[in-house]
Amino acid sequence: MYILRSALAKLPVIVGVMLLVFFSLHLAPGDPAELLVPPDVTGAAAAQAVQQIRHELGLDKPLPVQFWIYVDGLFHGNLGTSLANDLPIGPQIEARAPVTAELAFGAFILSLALSVPIGILAARRRGRAADGAVMLTALFGVSMPDFWFGSMLILLFAVDLHWLPPSGFDGNLNTLRGWENYAMPVVTLTIGSLALLSRLVRAAMLDVINEDYVRTARAKGLAERVVIYRHALRNSLLPVVTVLGFRFAYLLSGAVVVEQVFSIPGMGRFILEQINARDFPAVQSTTLVLALFIVLANYLTDLAYAWIDPRVRYR
Repeated sequence: MYILRSALAKLPVIVGVMLLVFFSLHLAPGDPAELLVPPDVTGAAAAQAVQQIRHELGLDKPLPVQFWIYVDGLFHGNLGTSLANDLPIGPQIEARAPVTAELAFGAFILSLALSVPIGILAARRRGRAADGAVMLTALFGVSMPDFWFGSMLILLFAVDLHWLPPSGFDGNLNTLRGWENYAMPVVTLTIGSLALLSRLVRAAMLDVINEDYVRTARAKGLAERVVIYRHALRNSLLPVVTVLGFRFAYLLSGAVVVEQVFSIPGMGRFILEQINARDFPAVQSTTLVLALFIVLANYLTDLAYAWIDPRVRYR
């Protein structure tokens, strides 16, 4: 029952994203039909060509009618046709979505895998040099813009040391070259989430590490490793799991900047190109796919929260 309720609660989010993106794009100044008129057509011929293009694309219909046509196409598996290149949008997104997903998922796993032990170390060494180093590094990581950190990595590892290629990741991780192209973008995306999650794990561990059940576990003679990882960690992860879905959304949005810095043909770079071209159908469909990714991540977060704390299922 909890799984179904959680899934149904996500539907208004999808509808809201569709409405917001559709109407905000159409209320923006400019006419995409004007961009499709050949440059050698001018004067009255250009105005007539604009009207003809608007009619062919359905842009002369009322906005509610255009929105219904768009939604009807989605139910039939049609994401529309790009105004910029007159190609179906679905295959273009299909070619780019795995690249962005690999970047976001890799950064998500890496930040989670590193933040938990780092946060535990800082909590166990509270007030000592290790704790101070972790907190200072976390502050530095949260403060750094992705584009600046990515540019510094390129200067160091690509330009100065010649260890890694500066750009060119295309989603292929079956070769060594693919992993080399993958390394710097993932590290760039990871640093901000790693810093935040490390601080969050540290704060959560400090809240539970002196609880009665932890002291009882120590009094029973259990090894410190067992006390920390089996008894304290699970309860301290509750607030961490709560923000994991939001961090994945941040990683997807951060991929827009990272894909520009490293010239990666992913969803972020694609949507920026279509915004500049005022390609309404492509922007709508790409934003919807990104929203679905984010909603799915939040849904999985809800399930993980219920697994860690069974009481959630009965609320």
